[in-house]
Amino acid sequence: MESIQTNKMTNKELSKMFQLLADIMEIYGENVYKIRSYSNAAFNLNRLSEPLTEIPMNKWKDIPGLGKAIIQKIESIMEKGELDLLNAYLLKTPSGILDLIQIKGLGPKKIQKLWKELGISSPVELLYACKENKLSNIKGFGLKTQEKFQQAIELYLQNKNKLHLHTALQEAAFLMNKWNLAHPNYEIIPCGQLRRKSQTIDKLEFLAIHDDLNELIQNLENSAYEKIKEGYYEKEINDGPPVGIYISSTTEKGLNLLKSTGPQSFYKAVIKKSSARFKKESEINIFKKAGLPYIYPECRENLKSLEADSETMENLISNEDFRGLIHCHSNYSDGVNKLKDMAEACIEMNYEYMLISDHSKTAFYANGLSEESILKQHEEIDRLNENFENFIILKGIESDILADGSLDYDDDFLKKFDGVIASVHSNMQLNEEKSTARLIKAIEHPATRILGHLTGRLLLSREGYPVNHKKIIEACAKNNVAIELNANPYRLDIDWKWLDYMLENDVWLSVNPDAHSIEGIEDTIYGIWMARKGLWPREKLLNALSVKDFKNFLKIN
Repeated sequence: MESIQTNKMTNKELSKMFQLLADIMEIYGENVYKIRSYSNAAFNLNRLSEPLTEIPMNKWKDIPGLGKAIIQKIESIMEKGELDLLNAYLLKTPSGILDLIQIKGLGPKKIQKLWKELGISSPVELLYACKENKLSNIKGFGLKTQEKFQQAIELYLQNKNKLHLHTALQEAAFLMNKWNLAHPNYEIIPCGQLRRKSQTIDKLEFLAIHDDLNELIQNLENSAYEKIKEGYYEKEINDGPPVGIYISSTTEKGLNLLKSTGPQSFYKAVIKKSSARFKKESEINIFKKAGLPYIYPECRENLKSLEADSETMENLISNEDFRGLIHCHSNYSDGVNKLKDMAEACIEMNYEYMLISDHSKTAFYANGLSEESILKQHEEIDRLNENFENFIILKGIESDILADGSLDYDDDFLKKFDGVIASVHSNMQLNEEKSTARLIKAIEHPATRILGHLTGRLLLSREGYPVNHKKIIEACAKNNVAIELNANPYRLDIDWKWLDYMLENDVWLSVNPDAHSIEGIEDTIYGIWMARKGLWPREKLLNALSVKDFKNFLKIN
């Protein structure tokens, strides 16, 4: 995919580079200590609370995991924009091996075994081997593992070249900047899935506007864009979704923007509502002439928006409605930043409260908090709150929902928290009946106030576990438990298509970034867009409550 080439690598980019090196070296069976060194560097770079490029180089040696050899490699990356050792391995490694690394559940050791014993070096080859039952008799695999791999590969191939929304928006911004530099006299606007803020993106589409369409077409053809249909050109991109360009004259911008934003079912419905000519109208005037309020692009995937009035549109939640941050993590568990830093970031955003919700003790993989650690955190919260004005940290926890539906910690200890977010993080292989019963038991626990990421899905990576959404929503209504719309762009869970049923049952929605860093707080916007798709009103947004009302919801005395 075309992407920004810069030597000023982010922590995440550096981390991915070292982790890929560690994975490939493990596949080749290289020195275990070197592999561990690169993996540790990747882990610690990803957890850094500030950009490495903003830390003086003479201080890098004080960062855990960054020894002399690693620092030398980072300096080389900063100078060249690449890592020589990684490039050397990539040159001799089939590209399909890199694809296998992306498949959930396939670690380097298993990839090594598949490559060495069966000659499998790509997802398609592995899928074929699974269907031919070639894995079940290999030591360390078995029939269940084979079935799991087959499902994972099918999901990977189905979603290959699709992007998460946040990644697609970054790519779109880069492409638009590139376009504007090359053609400063053209106007370029994101449309299609980008403008609608779809959950995932399989095509990057834009509307290019210029009065001389012949010149515009010539420029597209010179840039290897192929005409797909009248007024639309497309270009294939390696390792990414295709880029599509709609073309329009200035006078027809409104109609073409409406049409290219889509979806087609929405566009046709708007046009049907009026016999007026729309050719030279602005997009806003087209809605007026169709007797409709202006329907925001992110709402147009929901055809119920065509039945909405102006009041409904004006009452949709927005960033300005948020008075508190709900669901965030600190470095007490697996967060990057200190508790105090997270709170101060909220204060800068004019929030009035923050419900800290680090992981509970069963989440050992995320440094889940023991009872002793919880008490220590509560003492720090009390000290911090004494010094805050017009802001409060509330004592929460993201409690694991255990396999039988019970919560982490005993009931007496759970009473020490101001608010409990109950979430599933393990044992996700249950069928729909058992998964639903498990969640409902957790919802019925008197300590539970919010149900976290309902299905546990990871977009483009892991399907959610099967649940009966209606029964769960009804149970939340009965027990006055809010449902989280997890705003992390990898989750966006609960799916916006279920928000209508939540409204029918008068269930509160909590739009939560599940922030593991200060930067992660900004993920709230993705949840806002999803909630707006579901036409969610601000009066049923939990985060929009005042401190007093939020405490009442949490049942804090």
